[in-house]
Amino acid sequence: MTDYVKKVINGFMEDIRGSASTPAGEHLFQIRAEEERVKLDNQRAQCFHGTVAQLLFVTMQCRRDIQTAVVFLTTRVKDPDEDDWAAQTCFKIPPWNSVPVFDIGC
Repeated sequence: MTDYVKKVINGFMEDIRGSASTPAGEHLFQIRAEEERVKLDNQRAQCFHGTVAQLLFVTMQCRRDIQTAVVFLTTRVKDPDEDDWAAQTCFKIPPWNSVPVFDIGC
């Protein structure tokens, strides 16, 4: 499972390694009005959808701590915007070379 988590992280379009006190920020559940939303381009929307699907699998296998945030993001995959993208990039996982694998979650 650790290899799968590494694949998800390395396959994302941006660097999401780092640390955070919670899996997602306080802004996760805040949704802008339709006229204020900036929708993602097709490439990033597809990346968002794929990564959320992979994270959902990870939550069921070994990372129950990110389940609330990931389940919310699954409601946003049909028409994601910049805020959804920012929420997704808030998942912080320490760099692989500085932390033992068991600390990452699997």
